[in-house]
Amino acid sequence: MNNWMLLRHHTLVLFLDKENRMRLLSTRPNFVYLNRMDMLFFAHLLVSSFYALEGSDIPGAAVTANMVLVKEWVRDHCPQFPVMPPKRCIPGILPDCDNDNIDAMPRVWFDELKGIYRMLGSVSTNHGPSRGQTGDSLDTMKHTCTPYINTTPLDANLSHFNADVWIEAPFVLNSTHVYALAHVDSYNATINSHYTGINLYSAITLFESLDGGASFHLARPPPHNLVATSPYDNRDGRFGRGPGYGMPSSIFRDPQNKMFYTILLTNWGRDVGAQKGGLCLLRASDITDPTSWRAWGGQTKNFSVKVNVSPLLEPVPDPLDYTCELLLDSNGNILNMRHISLLWSTFYNQYLAFGEANVGRGSLSWVFSLSKDLIHWSVPVPVDAPNTSWWNLTGNASITPMEPKPGRWIVAPLEAPYWVQPSDTNQTYKFKALCSPCTSGRPCEVCPSSGDLCKTAENVSRKEFDSIPSATIDFSCGLVYNMTGYSDYIYPTLVDDTYHKTTNADPSLNIVGQNAHVVFVANVCANSDPWQVGDDHLKCTILDTKGRPRRNIVKSKVQFR
Repeated sequence: MNNWMLLRHHTLVLFLDKENRMRLLSTRPNFVYLNRMDMLFFAHLLVSSFYALEGSDIPGAAVTANMVLVKEWVRDHCPQFPVMPPKRCIPGILPDCDNDNIDAMPRVWFDELKGIYRMLGSVSTNHGPSRGQTGDSLDTMKHTCTPYINTTPLDANLSHFNADVWIEAPFVLNSTHVYALAHVDSYNATINSHYTGINLYSAITLFESLDGGASFHLARPPPHNLVATSPYDNRDGRFGRGPGYGMPSSIFRDPQNKMFYTILLTNWGRDVGAQKGGLCLLRASDITDPTSWRAWGGQTKNFSVKVNVSPLLEPVPDPLDYTCELLLDSNGNILNMRHISLLWSTFYNQYLAFGEANVGRGSLSWVFSLSKDLIHWSVPVPVDAPNTSWWNLTGNASITPMEPKPGRWIVAPLEAPYWVQPSDTNQTYKFKALCSPCTSGRPCEVCPSSGDLCKTAENVSRKEFDSIPSATIDFSCGLVYNMTGYSDYIYPTLVDDTYHKTTNADPSLNIVGQNAHVVFVANVCANSDPWQVGDDHLKCTILDTKGRPRRNIVKSKVQFR
């Protein structure tokens, strides 16, 4: 039948008999056509379902390995920075503003054209180039200095939906063509060649690669690459921050109906007009066409809701017609997840969503949820992590005073105290304390136990004071404290290439088994937030003492049960 095979398809029921032997019951015979790739998928699915029944029937997951660095910012970042950067970064103008960092999901796919794995490392296209990681395997991926998308010119036209853009969700269509959903934030003002003011809209747009994912560009000229945004008019900011869609999950293609699926966050989780805040499911028949995406609108509307309409493009008489139905968990609550990997689990024989959830008091936890139809989801299950010094999901940061201190405090007439310290090149700079001049009579306490520096700093002459060059950044406690470890772990991305390696199919790595890698971003405890009298302790920030954000890309392993 020319590469097709006629199979008898059954509804399968697994059960245990009196002797605890596994039995297979088939019902409701009918016929379907499967090609060879689908046969491999369903055979893998059937075998794994037997193994899933061997353990507990209550789903769970646990971290099973130590953290391994994929990209260490200090070691691997590409641009060579000046010793003392400018106090304020202006993206696109000053080369020092290219921090070679990451601010999105580190998604992974297999580049069939080059025969290598690729990992995203996206920053906003207005803030600098985005550089990824590549390798022959998931264990050999290294940071590369070749951008897959460069800094783009300022586009302040709201109707273009092309301001701050993060490429987030790639899907491999064939050996050359990779399509990716991008998150976009659009603002109401610009200054000094960067966006400012209120984030008026959030949107999803489509990007395209013709070289296996080595480089990306707009799939169509704006606004024809628009996938989804808010139907409400927010040009005056009446609805607050960013109504629309964002944080796209990975794209999953169903091997049965050939449709593409993704989960999006509406309105940053807030209600805007008739559109409730939460997660919505979108489906497309043609991933190359941004207008083909439709949202699920409930049992009545099904996948008929257009979401690429905007009053910026044409009048929207009734925004209610363009609102999606939220995904709920089995308790009837809004599905509480963010930064989702949307996959098929051969272990559970169900769809699996893996991501973050807010568990209260601003704390995030890794969780996963299961579904048989992408509409109805289980209550998210937290991922267990060892409570050890090397791992816990709330970070392992440590802040301790340096002894002896690597500099000294000075104060000159009519000045606030300054910290004097040599730089990496032994050039000495002075860093201003965030205090009023000592002549004001106000105490100057900048770190725990620092005391009043106006009383303890060394008095120097104006001549000596002026002879020391001023740093372009102010003093922070990170100059006199050892800051180590990570403050938290974000953007967890579930990756398993077992099925891909076994079948040479699934280059988008949509299928996950019992064991998988989790690649995530670790916020380095690189400095401290400004300390004020009354604070009980110093708090970490990723901005180092020179104002550069430091984030590492790390991976570990997760096992499902």
